[in-house]
Amino acid sequence: LSIRRQRQMCIRDSMRSTNPTFSAIDIDSLNVEKSMTSTQVLVDDFYNDLIEKLDYLTATAQKVITDYHNELSKSICFPSDGIEPRVIAAMQIIIVNEMGINPSSLYNLQVDISIVRRSKKEFIKIEADGTLRVNVIKWRQRYLQKRTTTSAIINANQTLHQRDVNASFCIQLAMILTEQKRRTLKTNLLWLRRGQRVVRTSNSFDQEFRDFCDDLFPQNFAKLKPTLMKLRSSRAIAIYIESSGDIIKTATYLGNKVKTSLSTYIPLFLQEIIYRRKIYVFQHLYLTLATANQPEKQKMLGMTVSEYNRCIKAVSYTHLTLPTNREV
Repeated sequence: LSIRRQRQMCIRDSMRSTNPTFSAIDIDSLNVEKSMTSTQVLVDDFYNDLIEKLDYLTATAQKVITDYHNELSKSICFPSDGIEPRVIAAMQIIIVNEMGINPSSLYNLQVDISIVRRSKKEFIKIEADGTLRVNVIKWRQRYLQKRTTTSAIINANQTLHQRDVNASFCIQLAMILTEQKRRTLKTNLLWLRRGQRVVRTSNSFDQEFRDFCDDLFPQNFAKLKPTLMKLRSSRAIAIYIESSGDIIKTATYLGNKVKTSLSTYIPLFLQEIIYRRKIYVFQHLYLTLATANQPEKQKMLGMTVSEYNRCIKAVSYTHLTLPTNREV
């Protein structure tokens, strides 16, 4: 095999070891002669496709929740005997997309602290300004994950607009809609289906999510086999790209350590692209600064005056932060 082919196979293998996303990078489309330019286009296309799918998924979920809320608002008060499965799926989409909570932890979210398991300290607390403080357990790593949402206020007498649907709104509405059901079933679980008569052994909502996608999305989107885990991985990579490789920001969204985020969620190929881009920008700025006092600096750099001015404006400090030892 050629060196290029071997490298492409290694890249594919490294991408398979990370969690899948809604989009894929086509390594075969790389132009060896124009590697930097071709790679930039490749990542831009990948990012744009990723954002388009994420926006489509979340917008659909917001519409389902908005329609459901506004229909319930026609009655005197909200029912509290459980939530329709498709609405649960829509709410979980919004929460995972915004907060990055692991789906397994989200499925088992507790509304308040259980007396029997007080040491775990799981809870959802609504602040006066409409923000939420959430403690969920990451069972695989055996530690509490603390999250805070943006604010939202539930008002049954007002028409809900799609743009106002966020994670805080979804959790607060879910608490209202399951209040009576929790007392009936004697459980602290947040996610309870309408018509549910017993507390299930498994709290997974994977099937509800699949049904949601099959019913509301066109066939070409359903073929991607979307899952909440894919949604979480896709948003993490989108954050990583749009922040120019800020792994701290990405890890904060995921609720993971930096090392775990890099090894499990960010493909090595993408890490290398971001790293090389930072080095390229730094080298470009270094040459620009080194020739700043030269009378013919544009000629030395092979640029016109307008190109030189654009270069100075384009290279900002936010794009120059090189990875730290924790990120490499």
